[in-house]
Amino acid sequence: LKLTGLPDGDYALEETVAPGGYDEISSFRFTIEDGRLSYEKSNITAEVEIDDEKNEIIIFNKRTPQVSGEIEKSSTTPIYAEANQIIDYKIEYNATVNYYEGKANIQIVDELPYKIIESESKLDGGIYDSTTKTITWKEEIPITEDETDIKIEKNIKIKYIDIDYSKDKIINIVKGTLGLEKYSGEPFTLSSFTSTPVKFLVDISVTKIWDDNDNQDGMRPETVTMTLSDGTEVELNEGNEWTATVE
Repeated sequence: LKLTGLPDGDYALEETVAPGGYDEISSFRFTIEDGRLSYEKSNITAEVEIDDEKNEIIIFNKRTPQVSGEIEKSSTTPIYAEANQIIDYKIEYNATVNYYEGKANIQIVDELPYKIIESESKLDGGIYDSTTKTITWKEEIPITEDETDIKIEKNIKIKYIDIDYSKDKIINIVKGTLGLEKYSGEPFTLSSFTSTPVKFLVDISVTKIWDDNDNQDGMRPETVTMTLSDGTEVELNEGNEWTATVE
């Protein structure tokens, strides 16, 4: 677009539709005074060059930043874990940013299935919120090239409390959000939803209580078999004092 023969005055140029893959240019204001060009430098979403000799202003659309990547959460804890066992897992955040220069602000949020004992956990720099049952990490990464790879790894050890032992799986949800400081668009979000088959092992005590005045009628059987909800059978007798512990 080339405009010629404009008289002195204040002008505004606004792009209504940008080419594919480019940001729209916001309202660009310029002034012609005594035949010379000048422009307002604030709030310009474009690259601007001014040629004083030719008395020209050249405006370039900026490429729209592009972000791609993935976030993963993996555990090394065995499927069957003790109730008070430390759970080990790792979060890996990998992203590639194109067509941007400036700071990238990354936030990783790990949504936990249960509360944890923070004093006995290692969060690799994360901040734990017991109300929301989340661990949050924040990173600020400088982006200086047309294509920049970002790699963040967190190694976590946690100990759960208030566990629901009836569940045979725990749902792991981790979200990574990348915001570009100089970009007005929405942050780029990567999410991972995984279901980990972790069964917490607990010790269950089974006791038979007799109400027969210490077997005064001699009708008490030699053994009693108790069946748990998962099908496990437990034999109780006088030798084990009618009590047994099942793992």
